[in-house]
Amino acid sequence: MFFNHTLLGNVLRAVSARFHAHIALTAEAKAPITGDFSHLNLQECLDEAARQAGLEVVALGKTPADGYELRRPDKAAAEADAARRRAELLRQRALLDASTNSAQAGPGHAE
Repeated sequence: MFFNHTLLGNVLRAVSARFHAHIALTAEAKAPITGDFSHLNLQECLDEAARQAGLEVVALGKTPADGYELRRPDKAAAEADAARRRAELLRQRALLDASTNSAQAGPGHAE
């Protein structure tokens, strides 16, 4: 299944039919989706479509047979997640800078 700027609602209909799964959509049905979904499993298809539309995937029960819903993410939770990811990236950058600086100084190099 290859989609080229296909409306999210249409993509989810095709994914639902392919995997015989109930998928509810509460927002952004007209978001354009592009990609080759033929090699992906159900969860990967939903995750990729949701990522492109700026939505989140929520399981409607404990088993895949219960279905899924794609909806707008909770703003507070999204902001907290973004802050956490930013802090982690800054920590990794500081570690990289520190290791680069120590490697440039080299052994026996006086400053």
